Amino acid sequence: GFGSVRGLYWLGLNRRTNGGLLPRALVFLRDAAHPPHDATTRRMAVLALSQQGALDSITLLAAVADPDEQVRRLALAGAGTLAPATRANVVRAALADQSPIVRIAAIAAARAGAAAPDCIPITAATSDRSDYVALAAIDALGLPCAERSVAASVLMDVIGGPAATAVPDHRWQRAAHALVALARIDSALVVPFLARFAAAPRWGERMFAAEAAGIARDRSLLTRLVHDADNNVRAAALDGLARSAGHDADTLYIAALTSPSN
Repeated sequence: GFGSVRGLYWLGLNRRTNGGLLPRALVFLRDAAHPPHDATTRRMAVLALSQQGALDSITLLAAVADPDEQVRRLALAGAGTLAPATRANVVRAALADQSPIVRIAAIAAARAGAAAPDCIPITAATSDRSDYVALAAIDALGLPCAERSVAASVLMDVIGGPAATAVPDHRWQRAAHALVALARIDSALVVPFLARFAAAPRWGERMFAAEAAGIARDRSLLTRLVHDADNNVRAAALDGLARSAGHDADTLYIAALTSPSN
């Protein structure tokens, strides 16, 4: 039952001292990961197996099709152990899952197993109906991809006009996240977009502009944003200057420390 599975989970956490779970314990957990065990037990069993690096392909493939969304989500953490073709099929199905938490986990799974993976499945998720999923996908494109030019093109499209599926009050967040992600993979391409965000009336957009400018090492824009009316924007600009200008900007750091607005 759940108590035994939970006990094995906690025992497994101490594998550095106890050497990990015995084979018969792993067999027990694999059985507990399937119905008719209740959803809470199945979740804990999948989590315990993942923690041990013992989530085998049979158990994983059954878990990603589990009726419980949390079991499906947890199972995706082991996708990196699957053969590339199998992993691609699992990710494709998970990105179409009705549950946002599963789709978010699928984005991480799409990156598993390779330093610069195929990000094509992730690009479609940038227009997901859930803001949380879309933002996770956009942020993921800011990491290395096998098709960097494709990722950059998608990010520029998001910057140019976020999907209509976004909640209106949060639509700006997709473009702002895309700005930073683009700066991470191609700082030259992000430069033409910085001025627009730096002049935005919403402080959140200006803060993302400062973060992107820091990555792109645009010291001129950072120097301007250090004097922004909002503390969050100024902090992001100072952080960017610290990384790009170092002690050359000491006078600005000192001025910020003594500013009455802090």
